[in-house]
Amino acid sequence: MQSNYNYRDQFFKSGSFKINDLFSKSDLKNLEINLYDLATQFAKKINNKIFKNQNINNFNKFNKFCINLEKYNKDYFFNFATMASNTFELKKISLNNRLRHIASQVLDEKPNNLLFQHPTLLINLPNNKRILYHWHNAKNSYPKRNKYLNLWFPIIKDKTANNGTMEIANKSHKNDYPFLEFQGFSDNKKNALSQYLVPEDYLKGYQTEKIISKLGSCLAMHPNLLHTSTRNLTKNCSFVIIFKIWSIKDDLTLSSNIQQKYFMNDSCSGEDVQKAKN
Repeated sequence: MQSNYNYRDQFFKSGSFKINDLFSKSDLKNLEINLYDLATQFAKKINNKIFKNQNINNFNKFNKFCINLEKYNKDYFFNFATMASNTFELKKISLNNRLRHIASQVLDEKPNNLLFQHPTLLINLPNNKRILYHWHNAKNSYPKRNKYLNLWFPIIKDKTANNGTMEIANKSHKNDYPFLEFQGFSDNKKNALSQYLVPEDYLKGYQTEKIISKLGSCLAMHPNLLHTSTRNLTKNCSFVIIFKIWSIKDDLTLSSNIQQKYFMNDSCSGEDVQKAKN
């Protein structure tokens, strides 16, 4: 097992590090079952023959449910993923004491001063580009936050090079980046995602890497690290959880909104706010 010192060193040297064997097989299985049960109830609430009499109790059925739900109603699909992010087992697995300890060491912050962002489930559908993200970094979406880990881990199935994994630009964390803001990839703007695209010119000179990640592992990224999603070229969905562990210590705001932006009436950024002193 890597020492905590090495995690910190890797974080600042490369912009990311992986924690292997972080989540137990039993916790991962409980989360999987929790999602199957929620999907079963969700399907029963839709009065359509596609979802009639469904008992979703294995991966094949869950995979088919997700694919059919996206085709049937994209708003339903989005809201299912959002509901799934509120399940007890998802919260439980994310609140990991070893992860908290590593974050404390890497961020040089007391464990009790760390905050936990609500986790989000991302479902990468086969050959679907509507819910993909262009090259971006977390910093541009969280401009007032200066101290956090951007966390990403697969559930249900391993992430492979061709099933819609994430691609990172190694060592790109040492710079700040301008970005283009728009809705994409989909032509249907109603169901498209907000994009903060860093133009590919800024990727020159960086080696990119598709993340191959087994169940139980977790990738931690620097706020400035450039990364993108990739198309799922398989016949099955793949799934990841994303969230952040953060500290307000170096932020010039007392806003509880982790995504607080500049020029957006921040009532907690008065002239008396300062960086916390040791």
